[in-house]
Amino acid sequence: METLMGTLGTYDVYKSYQRELELKASAASSLSFDSIRNRNAFMLVDTYLEKLFGTFVFDSTYTSTEWKGLAKRSQNELRTLQMSLLDKVEGDVSDYYESEKRSKTRTLVYLVIAALLLAFIVSYILAAINKNLKQIQRAALRLASGETDIALKPQSNDAIGSLARSIRKVDEKNKELAMAAEQIGKGNFSVEVQPRSTADMLGNAIVQMKQNLLLSTSDLERSREEFRIIADFVPQVVWTARPDGYIDYYNKQWYEITGAKKQFGDLGWIPVLHPDDVGRCLATWHRSVETGKPYEIEYRFWDHRSQSYRWFLGRALPVRDETGAILKWFGTGTDIHDQKMQKEKLEELV
Repeated sequence: METLMGTLGTYDVYKSYQRELELKASAASSLSFDSIRNRNAFMLVDTYLEKLFGTFVFDSTYTSTEWKGLAKRSQNELRTLQMSLLDKVEGDVSDYYESEKRSKTRTLVYLVIAALLLAFIVSYILAAINKNLKQIQRAALRLASGETDIALKPQSNDAIGSLARSIRKVDEKNKELAMAAEQIGKGNFSVEVQPRSTADMLGNAIVQMKQNLLLSTSDLERSREEFRIIADFVPQVVWTARPDGYIDYYNKQWYEITGAKKQFGDLGWIPVLHPDDVGRCLATWHRSVETGKPYEIEYRFWDHRSQSYRWFLGRALPVRDETGAILKWFGTGTDIHDQKMQKEKLEELV
């Protein structure tokens, strides 16, 4: 009896596990457990144990040798079941490990592919950004060197695109200001100049230049008109020429004396010059233009009033700037025909 009481606790633990299995196990696990319990050796042992610990009376149906054999077979079945379960668990664990391994391998492959794809996308984006930045840099350098009409392709709506559009606007405005300045330089003061803002130094400078040139042009035109009035008032022929010798002005006495039409350059005065004086006159004038020395010569011009050639004394002096460069030639033609004739008569008398 004491032996039974000592093993009762172990039996109670076994039964508690059995009850917990029956309550919590899945249907498949319950069926497996029932199939084990219904096996002959195990069922006999289990039935005997329930009866023994229920009544605490030993059953003498089996001899001790038979009980040992029965218990041994039951142990063998349990051991076989245990090994089968261990093999199954080991197989399941191995399958789970391989599955996890394959899953992690696939995940790693996907991550590598994703990383490569991401690297490609980043490289492509960086290359595109770098290309756009280089294009903008070249445009900025050309703009800084003073060029206009810079071809800059449309950009995206990000910060780089905003920078490109700003450069295009600057280029367009610079081109507009350059064209306006060119027209002003040609004397077209009616051209409109619109500075971008009060801070637009270039635009405001061109506006100021236009105003100053208007004033200077007005002053210059007034000075020219005063010069023409004075030149037309004197009895001599008055003319002016550019630094290269091109005659660009005659006063009214020239036209009254020669009857020539308004024509400048060499073609205006050669036709009315005496044929014998043309070569000498041209050589003297060209030498003065080349050397910058004062021009002086006596020649004969056709006087359409008297229908005869008359002697004139031609003189011209260059006007220079502060560097010594010739700005203008101012010349006169003085009628010396009467003095020339008197001198020749006196020489004949002598």
